[in-house]
Amino acid sequence: MIGHSEAANDAIMGIATAQPDLVIIDIQLRSGTGFEVLKALQTTERGRSATKVVITNHASPEYRDHSFQLGADAFFDKSSEASQVLELIQKLAA
Repeated sequence: MIGHSEAANDAIMGIATAQPDLVIIDIQLRSGTGFEVLKALQTTERGRSATKVVITNHASPEYRDHSFQLGADAFFDKSSEASQVLELIQKLAA
């Protein structure tokens, strides 16, 4: 299942319903943040087991560290590492 959301709460509810194997999370959302989504995913077994990939235009060391502390499996800068996101998705799908 493929889905998307511009709000942290909607993303959390959608992920809980869909129970995906892979979640791609942007830090900057229209409402809330990707950090909220990562934190919520840590509260369920399925959320903890899903592969969580963070992509952002705000790829500071602090955001990277915080993402990993909240359970992210990978972290990418949208402006310079987009091709690496696609490579990871292809690898996971294989």
